[in-house]
Amino acid sequence: MDCRLIRRLDPQNQQGFTLLEIAIVLAIVALLMGMGLQTYSTSLDNAKRKTTSDRLDKIEEAITTFAIQNNYLPCPADGSLPSTNANYGLSQGGGVYTSPTAPTSCVNTIAAGRHALPWRTLGLDELYSRDGWGNRFSYATSGYAQSSATQGSIHYHESSSTTDGIRRSGTNYPYGDLLVYTLAGAAGGFNSGQLTNSSASPGTQAGCNASTNICAAYVLISHGTHAAGAYSGSNTPTLNAVPATAGETENNDGDAFFVQNEPTQQASASGLFDDIVRWKSAQNIVASCGSSACGNN
Repeated sequence: MDCRLIRRLDPQNQQGFTLLEIAIVLAIVALLMGMGLQTYSTSLDNAKRKTTSDRLDKIEEAITTFAIQNNYLPCPADGSLPSTNANYGLSQGGGVYTSPTAPTSCVNTIAAGRHALPWRTLGLDELYSRDGWGNRFSYATSGYAQSSATQGSIHYHESSSTTDGIRRSGTNYPYGDLLVYTLAGAAGGFNSGQLTNSSASPGTQAGCNASTNICAAYVLISHGTHAAGAYSGSNTPTLNAVPATAGETENNDGDAFFVQNEPTQQASASGLFDDIVRWKSAQNIVASCGSSACGNN
C-alpha cells in the first residue's frame, strides 16, 4: 500500500478545529439564533397586537349596542377590585344628576389609574377585559349623570338644558368632553396635535359642542407590551408602574386628556410610548346606531 495513503488515514495525523475556528462557528450560531429569536419575538408581539385589535373591535361593538339599548354610556369599573368583590367588572360612580348647570360626571369618581373596562356591565366575557398581553384595558368616559341611571352609568346631552341622552334630537347631536392628542402635543403641554376637534385654547375641555367641535365620548386603552399603567392579575389585581413619559402618564392620570400615537422608543424625545388607543365621539356613536335608533330616522 502506498505509504502516503497510510499517513493520510492515520488518526494521529488528523488535526481538529483550532480555537479560532470554534469561536467563529459559535459566533455564527449565536447570530443565527439571535435573528431567529428576534423574528419569533416580533411575530409574537404582532400576534398579541392583532388579538388586542380584535378585542377592541368587539368592545366597541358592545359599547354601541349598550348606547342603543340604554341611551347612555357606562362609567369605568374600578380596576383595583379583587375578583371576590361584588362590583368586580361593573360600572362604578357617576353620582346623581342634580341640575342642568351643575351636572356630575364619572371621569374622576375612581382614583387615577383605576379606570378599567366595565366588561360585566357591557355584557362581555372577562376575556375581553384584557388585551393580547393579558392586562386590563383602561376605559374613560364623562358626561352628565342622572338619578335613574343604575350602576353609575351616565347620559350625554346635546346641551346643558336638555336630558335627551346619547341620541340625536332633530339636527342636534350629543357630545363628549374628552380630548385626545398626539404624543408631541402632550409633551409640548397640549399646545398642538389635538386629534379631537375642540374650539378651546390648548389644554382645556371648553369648546366641545354638538355642532362643529367634536370631542371623545369614551377612550379605550391597551397599555401595550410593557403594560405601564395597566392592571394585571385577577384575584388580586396589581397596577404596573407608570414611567415618567408624557404620553403613557397622560393615559393613566385620571383626567380628561389622552394620547394616541404610533409606538416610540425610549430614546425618542417624548420617551417610550406603546399604548394602543381607541376613541369615538358621541356623534360617531349616534351615526353607528343605524336607522330607527339613537334618534336617527
